[in-house]
Amino acid sequence: EGFLNLLRLLFGIVLLGFMIPQQVTFVPVYLIFSKAKMLQSYWPQILPFIANAFGIFLLRQYFLQIPEEIIEAARMDNASEPKIIFSIMIPMAKTALLTIGLLSFISLWNSYFWPLIMTTKNTYRPLAVGVAMLKNVDSAIPWQPVPDVPHPDCLCIRQ
Repeated sequence: EGFLNLLRLLFGIVLLGFMIPQQVTFVPVYLIFSKAKMLQSYWPQILPFIANAFGIFLLRQYFLQIPEEIIEAARMDNASEPKIIFSIMIPMAKTALLTIGLLSFISLWNSYFWPLIMTTKNTYRPLAVGVAMLKNVDSAIPWQPVPDVPHPDCLCIRQ
């Protein structure tokens, strides 16, 4: 009973991670990566997001849906706990793992704030930052106004 209460408390702490905005945590994480001299690489964009609160929540809910009879049958076949996890539960959760992977990839690929803070070289930034920089470059070009007069070589007939 005490162990279950500890697990519930830890899960509650994980759920608190949903409520903390990413911008609040970037200063301590930036300082950690700065001291480790890892800023100009892909690692600051990957490591903080390997385990996220949404992934833990989704996997927990998925594993709670696995029937207890399957786990009991594996125990009756003398399967150890690691064998049950890696041979039964994780293969059953492939769809949840794929969903977490795809959603994480898409959200990080579209991220603008985090890569802009963690890197100064464009080679380590994702597409969203590059597109925003192209917009800024485009606004610095002095485009000439296009007149509304047809060119003399144009064979257009106006009515």
